[in-house]
Amino acid sequence: MWHAAQADASDDPTIDSTGPWDAFDRRWARRLFREVLRDRVRGTGDWAGSPIHVAITVTRNDDGIPYGDAYTARELGDALRALGWRVSYIERYKDHWYDLDASVDVVIALLDLFDVRRVPRHVVKVAWVRNWADRWLSHPWFDDYDLVFGVSGPVQRVIRERSAKVAHLMPLATNEARFRPAAEDPALSTDVVFVGSNWGEERGVARALPALASDGVRTRLFGRGWEDVPGMTGVAGGVLPYERVPDAYASAAIVIDDTASPTRPYGAVNARVFDALAAGRIVVSDNAEGVRELFDADFPVWDDPSTLKSQVRELLADPDRRGELARRYRKEVLGRHTYSHRAAELRERLLDWADRPHVAIHIGPRDWEQAQGWGDTAFGRAVQRQFERAGWPAAVLVHAEAEDPVAVRADVALHVFGVRAPTVRPDQASLLWIISHPDRVTADVCDRYDRVFVASDVFLARLQARVGVPLMPLHQASDPERFYPDPTGPSHQLLFVGNSRKVHRPVLDFLAGTPWDLAVYGQNWTPDLLDPKFLKGEWIPNEDVRHYYSSAEIVLNDHWQDMRDDGFISNRVYDALASGAFVVSDHVPGIDEEFDGGVVTYEDRQELLAKIERYLADPRERRALAERGRRAVLERHTFEHRVRAILAAIEPLLERRPMAVTPTDVTGAAAG
Repeated sequence: MWHAAQADASDDPTIDSTGPWDAFDRRWARRLFREVLRDRVRGTGDWAGSPIHVAITVTRNDDGIPYGDAYTARELGDALRALGWRVSYIERYKDHWYDLDASVDVVIALLDLFDVRRVPRHVVKVAWVRNWADRWLSHPWFDDYDLVFGVSGPVQRVIRERSAKVAHLMPLATNEARFRPAAEDPALSTDVVFVGSNWGEERGVARALPALASDGVRTRLFGRGWEDVPGMTGVAGGVLPYERVPDAYASAAIVIDDTASPTRPYGAVNARVFDALAAGRIVVSDNAEGVRELFDADFPVWDDPSTLKSQVRELLADPDRRGELARRYRKEVLGRHTYSHRAAELRERLLDWADRPHVAIHIGPRDWEQAQGWGDTAFGRAVQRQFERAGWPAAVLVHAEAEDPVAVRADVALHVFGVRAPTVRPDQASLLWIISHPDRVTADVCDRYDRVFVASDVFLARLQARVGVPLMPLHQASDPERFYPDPTGPSHQLLFVGNSRKVHRPVLDFLAGTPWDLAVYGQNWTPDLLDPKFLKGEWIPNEDVRHYYSSAEIVLNDHWQDMRDDGFISNRVYDALASGAFVVSDHVPGIDEEFDGGVVTYEDRQELLAKIERYLADPRERRALAERGRRAVLERHTFEHRVRAILAAIEPLLERRPMAVTPTDVTGAAAG
């Protein structure tokens, strides 16, 4: 999209297209991106000479190979074309979907395996999670989507719980021009019909439909793979072309819905429900949670052959009720659940996303492979989550992405201070958050930014006399939705989670030869640094660490010397306390006040050993102190608290940096 903005702007004869684009980017990138995207979405032609180009993922871009995602993609694509948009389809087959045309502005992913990190960063990336929500969330790139849609409330909730994104509700839909009431086709006439393929998993219709047929109900089933399923010989009618599905619905009294396993746990309503209702037929669904969320409590449902037979008998015996329900739900579908509605919703969400201030969160790892083992990554994602929940689109960027379009077009750049620094751009509100490496912080570094946040009151006081920009205290924090009491991990007396950093860690040196059950999890621990019998694993995924913290009798912590001297409290302490753990740490200035005395500290080996022995023998006191520390974290030290403070600091900065721009602004500046 930014590449397109450059191209459109450079068509203007008053702009020197051979000039220094770097300077142009620094001044105009974020505003031009916004205006060009809005113009293309709306099709007004003020900035862009061509409509927005949307690519939709499909398993195969071949009409002769029927995959369900292709039908959804094409129905949505047709509705988007009706808005004047350009639409193309990109297929998973042989990874062709990564060979994007350079003109693509937006990608809509319908399949979880689409790796958005292989897509040019200027492209706006949209996820529509229709099924397999667990699989979608298992991919490390999920939080890199710009917009996320979920087909049901449960899908929205699991995305909120397990990612940094906030999903908008967008159920599946129907094409009202294709699925509409029609005359009955005698060749397809039946009492009940099910249209859906057998992909090898156990489905309820395999038992329920033969039971209906044996009860004298005229029963038909259309789809692939049913011929060899026991009991289906009498009802299976083979494959029905998609164009004939509306005729099958119009020729049945009742349509049966059977929810496949990828969608069942999430209450996701299948497209056949919307299609059949649009065709004027009542549906009996096995997805009670989903249909009653979208419709009402009267929607007919079933969960086994017995309840299906009962529902079918009642509906066949009462055509007036059957007709009343069909009319009621058809009106609901046509009013809210067509692909025209989905296209309009997508357009409005894109415009809303473009209008909001965007935040680029810069972290220190060089690339995403390196980022997997860095605490900065989980920290950045926790910050991203709170920005997203506050309605501010946010992206986490490693150092290799510091000059990418996502970084350049952001309204706010938040640098989580580490080993590398991104470019500071004058047209962005630039924020520095010092959470570590105080030995590398200089006045020159700080003075480049609009605001500097410091995770230590001690260090902030030392900087005060040397730095000209406003300083604010902003301590470390935890995410209580990821870190909470959950004692389902391995039980250890003493637990230390951390990497060796290829140096001796004092807390572990003090415990050399200990008879207690000491467990260490982390990387780069060699026999000269740690007795191998204490090393229990090299890696705990961030989402699983709470299990370990919650299950240990004592969680140990120590700090780098400079961090301790300068009053920077380790993030490990906040997370462990939020998990309900009892924490013993080396002493850092301010740690007692930070957690209301809920953390036990030591100064040397003798004091450490004495306190471990004391508190291992006193579980009641451990619980009391752990609860005190946890309460302090929840009341004052969550990422929600921190982002709230950042937003208060950002707002006056953005007032001085307008988000809008006109063609006259750009051409006038370029000519000058």
